[in-house]
Amino acid sequence: MDKIKDILYDGTEYILMIAIIAVVVLVINWRLEGLFAMDIESSNVQVEVGNESVVNEFSDYVDDKEEVEEKEENENSEEAEIVNIEIPSGTLPGEIGNILASNYLIDSKDEFINKVIEMGVETKLKSGSFKIVKGSSLEEIINTLTK
Repeated sequence: MDKIKDILYDGTEYILMIAIIAVVVLVINWRLEGLFAMDIESSNVQVEVGNESVVNEFSDYVDDKEEVEEKEENENSEEAEIVNIEIPSGTLPGEIGNILASNYLIDSKDEFINKVIEMGVETKLKSGSFKIVKGSSLEEIINTLTK
């Protein structure tokens, strides 16, 4: 009788472990199916609102937005003057400010130095050749010089 009790106790532990593992596997499977079911791009479902399809309205919006962006890029490329500058190796922020000011990219070197310090990139300014659009903001110029 004691042997039967031992077998039942040991068997119950194994059955309980298998049941817990099965529940965990089912929960994980359920959550993964939910995640992969959200793949909208591969879905062919269209929601009808009145007489027009939401998908068609969205694609019209995207097409219109792309046309506007292309027009803006063309206008900017025609109007924008690009200035090529050369920053020698080992140039300090003050000297870089002078180079930028002499090319009419910034108003004053002091403004440039203060902004560089404010952004905390005084040691991250790079040397080399850079193409900068005239009329760029101070932040854009600094970001270009730190890339």
